Amino acid sequence: MPFLKFRAATHPVTVIVFSSMLWNNGGMPKKKVHWKDLTLRESIATIAGEMQEIGVETVLTGKACAAIYAPRVKTSVLDLVTSKYPVTKIEKLMSSLGFTAMALHSFRSPMVPFEVVFFAWPPIVGDEIVGRYATLKTPHGSFKLLSPTDCVRHRLAAWYRWSEEEALDQALAVASRHEIDLPIIRRWSEWEWSLDMYQEFVGKLSA
Repeated sequence: MPFLKFRAATHPVTVIVFSSMLWNNGGMPKKKVHWKDLTLRESIATIAGEMQEIGVETVLTGKACAAIYAPRVKTSVLDLVTSKYPVTKIEKLMSSLGFTAMALHSFRSPMVPFEVVFFAWPPIVGDEIVGRYATLKTPHGSFKLLSPTDCVRHRLAAWYRWSEEEALDQALAVASRHEIDLPIIRRWSEWEWSLDMYQEFVGKLSA
């Protein structure tokens, strides 16, 4: 059963009218980022692309990943798993993008309506490490993210473990718009000791 099929959301990001300047390694201005003109996907691609330039790979997870796949999901946080975390380089890069460090691995900017939070490698869903990712292309570059099936598992994990009803709604929103691999999700749910909650999820999905 195929389980990766893109119909990603393209809803725009509402931002304050500002722009920020990126800098190349020589300290000279490289290009401006006009955040007000970027969609959520393009904003993520911009950050991911600049991270890649300093040798850091990223994978989008969490609620923001669900928002990419299902437009009715709204998010104020971008969860990006990073292959490594060179503190000085990342803080300098995020500053050039107009962000200020708020807490450990967390950045905010008045130019965008979301917080960027970096997480340690590897990407996981529950207790399982994810080794394969989807790639989404935009006019401002591409970025890696969980597949629809793994995005659903990620959101279900929050529901299974912490009873987050919002996370269940996000899983249903993604699953109702994309082909997902239910046998994989069922088997994983058994490993998570949550087969009863999986059956509830399937019942709601079929309703």
